[in-house]
Amino acid sequence: MGARDSTEIDRALGGRLAARRAALGMTRLQVAAAAGVSVQQLAKYEAGANRIPASRLVLLAEALGLPVGALLPSRESASAAERDGALFDRLVARIPDPAVRTALIGLAASLAE
Repeated sequence: MGARDSTEIDRALGGRLAARRAALGMTRLQVAAAAGVSVQQLAKYEAGANRIPASRLVLLAEALGLPVGALLPSRESASAAERDGALFDRLVARIPDPAVRTALIGLAASLAE
């Protein structure tokens, strides 16, 4: 494997990006514009096909309203809280009404404080 080949970690990171974007009801165009990349490049990041430079990861995290660390997968097995968070993201992404998604995310944020 070459230095630029994507890894399982890149794919996990991409999945987290995609899940968070969907949970927020954001389009790839919105996130790509905020991070200064093309929609095609963001799609490659989300698929785990391309590695994300650290500076770009910071911009992506900011666009998604997260600290960078929240996007990074652990090399150890996921904790129950991480699994629950991933499940929450997937379920919220399936809610068709953007207002309901936003309200649910707001409720979760207030409960987490």
